Amino acid sequence: MFRSPALLKLARGAPCLLQIPGICRGNVETVVACHGNWAEHGKGVGLKSHDCFIAFGCQECHSAIDGRNKLEKDDRRYYWQRGFERTMLWLFQNGKLSVSARGPT
Repeated sequence: MFRSPALLKLARGAPCLLQIPGICRGNVETVVACHGNWAEHGKGVGLKSHDCFIAFGCQECHSAIDGRNKLEKDDRRYYWQRGFERTMLWLFQNGKLSVSARGPT
């Protein structure tokens, strides 16, 4: 299981990148790293997904992704996937993540 508290902390002060229409309030103060809720991301009974499968989301959007409102399952997956893609782009564009070109050690 991949865990990275440092990666999760990058959500602090970041914008909501889930941006679910009609739900998002964009409150930066409540943005957290929202894990994907699917088995292919490592989700299991009593287990969160790997920490690399996150999307930055405000409290309202996070609740929607976790099924605490009336969004359909397919919609939750769609909005999480879009948020994940936006989060990865935001992390690279803002210098929070980078790729090392080092070869094998």
